[in-house]
Amino acid sequence: MRRASLREGPPAVLWVFHALYLLLLFALTNVMLWSTREQLGWREVIITMMVAIQAALYVAVFIFRIRPPLTNTQIVLYFGGSLVAWVVELTLEPNFIWLIVAYASQAWSITPPRVALFLTVVMFSVFIAHFLNRSGLGELLTLSVPVATISGMGYFIYRLVQTNVERNRVIAQIEETKKELEAARQRENEMSTMRERERLARDLHDSLGHALVALSIQLEAIQRLYRVDPDHAIAQIDELKKLTRASTDELRRALQGLRAPGLGGRPLSQALQDLASEVTSHSGLTIHCMCGKEVDRLSSTTAEVIWRVAQEALTNVEKHARATEVHLAAAMTVDAVTLTIRDNGVGLPPEALNRPSHYGIRGMHERVEGLGGTMKMQSSGGVTVEVELPILS
Repeated sequence: MRRASLREGPPAVLWVFHALYLLLLFALTNVMLWSTREQLGWREVIITMMVAIQAALYVAVFIFRIRPPLTNTQIVLYFGGSLVAWVVELTLEPNFIWLIVAYASQAWSITPPRVALFLTVVMFSVFIAHFLNRSGLGELLTLSVPVATISGMGYFIYRLVQTNVERNRVIAQIEETKKELEAARQRENEMSTMRERERLARDLHDSLGHALVALSIQLEAIQRLYRVDPDHAIAQIDELKKLTRASTDELRRALQGLRAPGLGGRPLSQALQDLASEVTSHSGLTIHCMCGKEVDRLSSTTAEVIWRVAQEALTNVEKHARATEVHLAAAMTVDAVTLTIRDNGVGLPPEALNRPSHYGIRGMHERVEGLGGTMKMQSSGGVTVEVELPILS
């Protein structure tokens, strides 16, 4: 992420200033060399070296993208080296005075306003010290106008650059957050798959596993009984047929729950009504389902958890509660949705709440807590399951 951000280019307007500064250095150097072409000497060599140092510092800071805001060390190295070279150039060639415009622009573009003001005062002090006696007050005033103008433009560019840097930082944070959310969503999907596998394993063990053991034991008993009491053996076979059909129905329901695509695009209120009707049809339970249409506005993630918890709770009631009537209600408040399922069965055994793997309680807890919600269970004259989930946008 950091490497990618360092490669992001500056605003296009800054490339214009890069070109202007380097062209100004090149032009001033060429004017100086052309004017003294007849007698080139150490003066021209020193000025050319100073210009090379200035260009190298500029390229290092701007072209190779040491990103603003600069550190104190970077400011000292760049402006210290550049201004020392500028003072040497001024001493040998007065035309280099015009670099004050470029350096004022740079100071206001890449340093905080207080630092830029300090550097501008230093540059003007150097100009006054070296050239006021030689050029007079008129040139000082003439040069002040473009310097003031460039300083204003530089401050505008400084704000532009800072805004661009802040925008890139925010974008990088957003991208990082999106990746983290995607990874969290992937982990949640994997955990959901594992929880479904565990639920299926528990259901098959509790129902089909026990039924197969019972079938095996009774078949051995019938094999021994058939020789001495055929009529009794035939009656036992009829009982085995009933047990086999019940086990087949239980397996079918487990597989149907595994294949079910959750809400399947249905509104939550309709999905809960359909679930209540389905359970009623094969269990004989009387289920009162009270779900307002407002729950249909929930996010798909929250609605899926509500539906899955209701499915698991009704399955537990059907298999273990020996109840005749169930009340199921889903309602919304300003910032939460609640699901309440209450039956009139025998309640939970005393140790059930201390063993969350029993009756699918662990699976329901994991789903609810995964979305930051809470789930409470009370066993008094039946079982009451209360779920509260925050509303996710």
